[in-house]
Amino acid sequence: MKVSKQDLINYHENGYLRLKNQLNPYIVSEIRKELKKEFAAKGKYSFVYETEGVVTAYTSAQLWQKNDYLKEFCLKSIIPQYCSLLMNSKKVNLYNDSSFIKLKNSKTATPWHNDMPYFPIEGSKILTCWIPLNDVDSLNSTLKFVVGSHQWGKLFQPKAFHKGGGLSYQINENNVPVPDIEKNPELYHIETVPLSVGDIMFFSGYLLHASTENSSHDDRIAYSIRYTGDDVTYKNKIGCNELLKNPSFTDGQILDSPDYPPLQLN
Repeated sequence: MKVSKQDLINYHENGYLRLKNQLNPYIVSEIRKELKKEFAAKGKYSFVYETEGVVTAYTSAQLWQKNDYLKEFCLKSIIPQYCSLLMNSKKVNLYNDSSFIKLKNSKTATPWHNDMPYFPIEGSKILTCWIPLNDVDSLNSTLKFVVGSHQWGKLFQPKAFHKGGGLSYQINENNVPVPDIEKNPELYHIETVPLSVGDIMFFSGYLLHASTENSSHDDRIAYSIRYTGDDVTYKNKIGCNELLKNPSFTDGQILDSPDYPPLQLN
């Protein structure tokens, strides 16, 4: 495991860190196989997105709860140790996971957002691990970031990523509207980051990010895992993803439980 002091500085300043060549081809192919299996099952957390009657994307979440291979990967791979270092937290909790397939030639971009407002939790230490299962660039829906926006101290109002699927979100007065970044790109430091199979992208739950449309001839498949650190507790807040609310938890409760497995790391 190699994370340099400069990597840590870059992550905390920019809000994201790309680590190259972390996963071997066999692991990537196994994850891809398991994700396709879960999409075919179409569970409670699965959605189909359409634009003008044409299917453009599929998404599914909470996969680790029912898939033994993905659960073991989330809990026993090198990824939790990276998260521990990046969040400066000796304890990390597996919070949730999800996958998103953008179909070829779908030409539907994912809008700018930060992740934290979608989740019924509060705290500073939350991190997304984003794993591309095919090479991605600006043509087939890679990630782009507003560099340093995790330091703004803002929660942006959640909204559905695409028309024709997903959830709607209540307005939370503590959230602010997402700025119109596409119309005013000169006001922001935007980085579009190409990734190769085997790479892992880590980014803060407070960082504004989006993804480009998929105008390629291949489906783009990505797997996301989210981990929390030692200052995160449950918060039943307005405007988050209702499916992620947990009636077994009360505000301020530490997440440590089978629902959010804790990992103690040195």
